[in-house]
Amino acid sequence: MEHENAPIVEVEELSKREKYRERRGEEYDIVSKVAFLIGVPESHWKSQYTGLEQDIYEQLSENKNARIIRNLCGLRTEIERNFKRFSMLILMELKNLHTIPQTQDMVNQLRKDGIEIIKANPKLEEYLPKINSLLQQHIDACKTLFPIWISWEFVRQLFIIPGGNSTKKNKEVFEYYMENLERYPYRIFINWRWGKDDEGNLLYNDEKFLSRLYQQNGEVFTGYSNVRGEGKETQRNIYSFVDASEQTVALVDCENCDPLKLCAALQSMQPETLAKITKIILYNDVNASSAWNLLQKHTKATIEHQMTERVLTGKSLVDVMLVAGCCKEHYMNKVDSFLLFSSDSDYWGLISSVSTAKFLVMVEQSKVSGEVVQKMIDSDIPFCYLDQFCQGGQSHKMKVDALLSECQRFVSKHFESFKVQEMVNVALLQTRIEMSKAEQKQFYERYIKTMRLKIAADGTVSIDFEK
Repeated sequence: MEHENAPIVEVEELSKREKYRERRGEEYDIVSKVAFLIGVPESHWKSQYTGLEQDIYEQLSENKNARIIRNLCGLRTEIERNFKRFSMLILMELKNLHTIPQTQDMVNQLRKDGIEIIKANPKLEEYLPKINSLLQQHIDACKTLFPIWISWEFVRQLFIIPGGNSTKKNKEVFEYYMENLERYPYRIFINWRWGKDDEGNLLYNDEKFLSRLYQQNGEVFTGYSNVRGEGKETQRNIYSFVDASEQTVALVDCENCDPLKLCAALQSMQPETLAKITKIILYNDVNASSAWNLLQKHTKATIEHQMTERVLTGKSLVDVMLVAGCCKEHYMNKVDSFLLFSSDSDYWGLISSVSTAKFLVMVEQSKVSGEVVQKMIDSDIPFCYLDQFCQGGQSHKMKVDALLSECQRFVSKHFESFKVQEMVNVALLQTRIEMSKAEQKQFYERYIKTMRLKIAADGTVSIDFEK
């Protein structure tokens, strides 16, 4: 009977957790990474009362740099919380961190990852400066785990105790930690000064954490679009719209739509929903963002690029081409439903005139007028804000790719490619220097293969040879 009932309990708990995680507009990517690094126990990822991402725990468990930071932080927390008892074990029973049950596994994992922390005949307080020093050495290796729109220095400060190499400073920190133990997230130590109004779990969600993190450093966090998800309700509305359609085509006004936000919206869709969108037609102008060229790399949907030319310099034809394209798809290709990506009010005429087609309009909150929004509400035209989809993790890769692609194009335009061996041959010829094949090989390996781009203080780029 016990075995028969066990799966039912598991299903019920999973259901509770899913309900918790479906809280509207909350994201947990950043807090999950921070929680892993500071040493929050694995059990909290399995709890139905946290939003911590299990897949992030699994990913970072395979990351050597992340494991090192996690185990160092875990050791520090255990030492702080059990200082008197551990000190007695070391003094009276000749124990050490690698033989104390609470710290044994962390010490062994650090050893496997190339970090030896055990001291012979130590005093417990000697470990805290060493841990702080090791954290200073290794924390920057975790910088790439976080997107570039977050200030890394603010995150970094959570792990490093200023002046933490002195016994006096560590004693002061220890006393403060024990006095405020219940205020620390999951009672785990971080470098933090608590304000009078600080309440609840600092790692409750990404928005709360980053808001407080920036406040702690005297700044205001403004990147809320990166930490507010679209919500399950919005997703379900899109899925219902597409599922109820015979054919769906996405029409994109590239002049009035952010490519990063569109990409984020497409990435959030379930594969089966995205598969029902026959094609995505981009109506672009020569002056529109070059980031549109990279969209195909970030979605498996079929993309058709319609580039328009201007008859008059100051007048775009994108809106006219989009309207014509919509009519063609509806009346000739029998497409009954359209996802319209634009905040331009000019398309209201299209929506109201093509009454036999269904539209779901995707707008940007900062670009669409209140009058248009109200008109769609009054006319029962479904719409949603693209901003809701722009979670940092979804759009970040495309943002970086777009910038790097333009940088590569710029470099290619200003620097002609060449073969380094030809450069060496020319150098030998011009200098009249004779070298054996062995000497040439050593010269190549030591000086040519190690050449790097050097960026001066004024931003000027040159090639630097190591000497």
